[in-house]
Amino acid sequence: MKWTRLAITILIPMLALPLLGQAIQSKQAQARPTSIITINPVLCGTLSASYDWDEDGDVDDLEGTAAMGACGVLGGTINVSGLAHILGGDAANPEPDDFAAIDMDGGQIHETDGELWIIAFVNDDDPVRFEAEEGLFQSSGDTTVVCPGFDEDCDGDGIRGDGAVAAKLLPAGAERGEATVRVQQGLDEMEETYTIVGEPHDIEITQLESAIQNGAPDCNMFAGAAEFPIVNNAAEKSVLLAKVLDDDGTGLTGALVVFETDDDEMAVTALPLAPTLDLGALGSGAPNVICGTDNPGAVTLTARITTGADEIGLSLDRAARQRDVEVEYTVQGLAT
Repeated sequence: MKWTRLAITILIPMLALPLLGQAIQSKQAQARPTSIITINPVLCGTLSASYDWDEDGDVDDLEGTAAMGACGVLGGTINVSGLAHILGGDAANPEPDDFAAIDMDGGQIHETDGELWIIAFVNDDDPVRFEAEEGLFQSSGDTTVVCPGFDEDCDGDGIRGDGAVAAKLLPAGAERGEATVRVQQGLDEMEETYTIVGEPHDIEITQLESAIQNGAPDCNMFAGAAEFPIVNNAAEKSVLLAKVLDDDGTGLTGALVVFETDDDEMAVTALPLAPTLDLGALGSGAPNVICGTDNPGAVTLTARITTGADEIGLSLDRAARQRDVEVEYTVQGLAT
């Protein structure tokens, strides 16, 4: 399994909403009213693995190792600014919009093994205080932490860093539901909500079509808004959406889904493995494309919740319940 196959930064809300005929909205159009963003380390690593981390002009399997390593230790000036640079932003002055391609968690944190980076964009060098209503900060083991990671932007030495301070929040027995994190630097205060959710428990699939033609010349995920109608209107292809739920029925982000068919000579999927994302008005889910290949007939598509251990050798979602769901497709032969 290649890391780059996990990296589906193309799946942003402006592409997901048209799946069910809704209005196109971009991440920027839904900009947050504060200067706080939340980043799930798993989504950060998987989605940023399609970027050129070693800056050698080529995206290869090694990018995934670099991405997961960096996304696990965002605390501190170098790592936040470095991530912004890799994503195409200004390392010296990162902005919230620089992280839109990986800010796809919807502020969720799984109750057992979840992690959530709280990144505050600040204007000074005074101490920065984080306070969470639920969960504990990793660096302090408490609901509050001050200047985590010895960040240049909150050490009071008069030297401003990149303007971003990050603290990792852990669930630590938190109760499910919405909570608020507050950040204070001097007289400046801001807050953002996040949500404690259960672990992956059930999975559903929504099919846009249950019949496709064989003979697809390729099977790729749409790589931009302009490509979506091409994929969606092709007779040999159809878009589908896998939704993962906790045991309360809440749709989850940050879950990993494996896709496979029972006969590759009839149909395959564009992505063999994908994380569930915040899809705006659609809720959460992992979009994919199924493509008819050589032979006509009935084919079964299975979508399965996974920890990631068997597929990529890393257990990224350790507490996930590995359930699956099957749907049927009819692959029709080309008219002769």
